[in-house]
Amino acid sequence: MKKKKQIQHIYEAVFLKLKIFFIKFLDFHTTRFFGKLFGLFLFYIVPVRKKTAIKNIRNSLKVSISEAKKIAKKAYMNFFKGIFEIINLEKLNKVRISKIAEFNNFFLLEDAIKKGRGVIFCTIHLGGFYFIGYALKRMGITVNYILKKQRNLKVFEILKKRFLDIGIKYTVLQKVPKNIFRALNSGDVVIFQCDQDAGKTGVFVDFFGRPASTPQGPALFHKSLKAPIILAYCVYENKKYKINCKLYDNPEKKVEEIVFDYTKFFEDVIRKYPDQYFWLHKRWHTKKCQN
Repeated sequence: MKKKKQIQHIYEAVFLKLKIFFIKFLDFHTTRFFGKLFGLFLFYIVPVRKKTAIKNIRNSLKVSISEAKKIAKKAYMNFFKGIFEIINLEKLNKVRISKIAEFNNFFLLEDAIKKGRGVIFCTIHLGGFYFIGYALKRMGITVNYILKKQRNLKVFEILKKRFLDIGIKYTVLQKVPKNIFRALNSGDVVIFQCDQDAGKTGVFVDFFGRPASTPQGPALFHKSLKAPIILAYCVYENKKYKINCKLYDNPEKKVEEIVFDYTKFFEDVIRKYPDQYFWLHKRWHTKKCQN
C-alpha cells in the first residue's frame, strides 16, 4: 500500500511538472481559458470530490440539486483558472497592476503595517486567493504565506519553488509556530487561509449553520502580539481581480469570539460569491465531540 502511494505521488509530481512546462508557453488569457477547460474536464470526466462539493453547497446554501450542480461546475472552472494563473503570473510582470487588479480599502492594510507589529492577513479559498500575494508583492509589500505541509512531498516542493519563483516568501506551518512569531515580529504581512478543517486543534464555530473546526492561529497571534488582523478576499469581476480589505482589531476578545467573527465575515462573502468558492474542501470533516 505504501509503495502504491509513493508511485501515485511520483505520477502526480510528474503530471504537475509537465503541466507547468506547457502552460509556460501560453499567454495569460489563454492560460485562463485552459484553466477553465481543465476544471470542466475534471467536473464531468474525473469528478474528484464532486459529490462532496455538491453536498456542501446544498447543505450550506439550501438550494436544489440542479442549482448546486451549476454552482459546483462554475466553482471548478474558477478554481482551476486560478491555479493555472499561478503558473503564469510572471507574464503579468510588465503589466501595470492597476490594469489587472483593483484594491478596496487598501489604506487599512497600509495603516496596519505602520503599527510595526506585523499584519495577520486572513483570507479564504475564494476567487484569486493566490493572486492576492502576488498583487501585494507588486505593491511593494513583504508577504509571507503560511503553507500547510502536503502529504505528497514532491508536489509540495514544486509548490514552494513556485512561490520563490514569483518572489513570495513562505513559512511552513509547524506545531510550535516560532517561525510565524518571527515573521510577524519582523513586520511581514503573514497570510493565513482560514477556511480549512483544522482537526482537533481547531475551534468549533458555526459555519453555514453547522459546527466546523476552524483555525485559531490568527486569533492566538492577534491576542499575544496585538498584531492587527486584515480580513481580505479576492474575487474576479468585470475582467479584473478585486481585492477587498477590512480591519479587525479586537485583541481583548476571547479566542473563540475572534474565530467566530472572522468566520462569519467570510461566510457572508461566500454567500455573495458562491461560484468562486472552493467547495471541494471536506470543511466539516472533524466532528464536535458530545459530552
